[in-house]
Amino acid sequence: DHIGTTLLCKTSPDGCKWSDAKDLKLPIIPNQGPHRLISGRLIIDGNITFPWSDDTKGIEGWTIAGVPPCPIQGLQDDSEGFHIHADMQGDVPHVCEGSHFQTDDGSIYMLLRNTAVKSASEKYLYLSRSFDNGETYTEPEKLPFTDNCSKFYCMKLKNGKYAVIGNPDQKGDRCPLSVLLSEDAENFETRYDIATREIPRKFDGMYKGGIYGYPHAIEAGGNIHVICSINKEDIHVFTFSAADLT
Repeated sequence: DHIGTTLLCKTSPDGCKWSDAKDLKLPIIPNQGPHRLISGRLIIDGNITFPWSDDTKGIEGWTIAGVPPCPIQGLQDDSEGFHIHADMQGDVPHVCEGSHFQTDDGSIYMLLRNTAVKSASEKYLYLSRSFDNGETYTEPEKLPFTDNCSKFYCMKLKNGKYAVIGNPDQKGDRCPLSVLLSEDAENFETRYDIATREIPRKFDGMYKGGIYGYPHAIEAGGNIHVICSINKEDIHVFTFSAADLT
């Protein structure tokens, strides 16, 4: 029933007055906001497509790229489109909800979650890489990187290390919330738990599973600020010193 998915954009000179919405003609529901690559190019992490634009404002010139064989004519990159993509290709993993970091040589590491799991022991992240500034990507490969079949956030810290923030325990209810660190973008063996307390839900509802979900992070002023939902009922920000991530 997802028809006509598109991304709209409004602009403002002062944050008070806004233009009419402009259709960017991107059939995508973004998993992350636009990020700027080393080259200055903008990229949006979607489910299976990762559009890019060399327009510094990001309001035109978008080109769709993504998990092979994307782009597929007529494919809507939304909560149903990634299942259609997997079924068309006969893939075992139903990868989606990408988040990336970029290494100094320009390589883009797009990590993806797999929703086609039958048991906790199958919960691993997958990796698709781009070596041409986001124009093409490799076939997803399974990583030795456990997760809880949940969203996560990738970033490069100012100290040069790479971080993945999410739920690395395969069992449980998306708890704890952790950050995993790597110096080489390959081995994420250093782990710090940000939140471990199991918090009961206040209200019942549809798709309310998971305690710590949908994380995002910002590094500023010597601190790491991690924002996430709690039981899809509350929003919480965890703040700690970046120096603590050694």
